[in-house]
Amino acid sequence: DHRDLHSFPTRRSSDLADGMFKEEAELVIADAGNAAEKTTLEDVTECWHITIPEDGNEQHQIRYQAPQSETEGVSVYRKQNDGTWLQMDTELMGIYHLFTVEGTEAEIAVCIQDRRLQAYLVYGIPAVLAATAMIVFFVGKKRKR
Repeated sequence: DHRDLHSFPTRRSSDLADGMFKEEAELVIADAGNAAEKTTLEDVTECWHITIPEDGNEQHQIRYQAPQSETEGVSVYRKQNDGTWLQMDTELMGIYHLFTVEGTEAEIAVCIQDRRLQAYLVYGIPAVLAATAMIVFFVGKKRKR
């Protein structure tokens, strides 16, 4: 009997795990406390510990919905036994980021690149350079007179 598990009430009910779970099984997603501060990752948006009920499967697909249903600039990492963070392969299904967790427990960190920063880099820097070039051009023309 295949059943998706929602992660309530510990977190948003928008995160799911796929598996062959019993009716009373419960997916537990708990805030990892200050673990985000201890990571070597930049731009950690959230960090949590996931516990998936035993169902006999060695891996489970997780459907994760980022804050504000963000679909771009989202990276998902899993903490390894040696304390390092491994970026996980994800695929997008609508507003869900899909990734696979080996075993029944994992510490997950999510990093979302700020698109405002991207916009600044893409549009702001060229605009500043263009303005600087115009100033240099006009100041240079005035000095020649």
